[in-house]
Amino acid sequence: MQEVTFTLPEGINWYNYYNKKVETVTGVQVTRNLPDLEQAVFIKGGSVIPTLLHDDCMAISSCIFDKIRLDVYLDNSQKAAGRLYTDDGVSFKHETGKEYAIVKFTFDGGFKSELVSTDATYTFPETQTIDTLAIYGLTEEPNSVLQAGV
Repeated sequence: MQEVTFTLPEGINWYNYYNKKVETVTGVQVTRNLPDLEQAVFIKGGSVIPTLLHDDCMAISSCIFDKIRLDVYLDNSQKAAGRLYTDDGVSFKHETGKEYAIVKFTFDGGFKSELVSTDATYTFPETQTIDTLAIYGLTEEPNSVLQAGV
């Protein structure tokens, strides 16, 4: 165990990175004992974080185009937004041309994604898909989940 002291700003949902629960103590200094393999890492509510799913890979270069999970951490208003930047991971074509893509994700009661870099020539590999969407902090269980309106 290790002893850690931290203070989180008030008025914002802060999620514990490891257990994904909202931290209830904010605005004051907190001291906790954490397991050796954990740190005091918190994610600000309102964030969307793309996470590369590469558990079975030994080198990031061989699995850079694997599936992606979007972790959505809702703020006090049940909203979140974030962006994903991607390119071929090898060349420098992104510096001289439009061979990259920026995708914006928003959650405001419903989840939307939009390609921000509209003049980009980057083509997503077939293996680089959003495989999982995890939403933390929902106050109500959804009555249905649709993909592309279906």
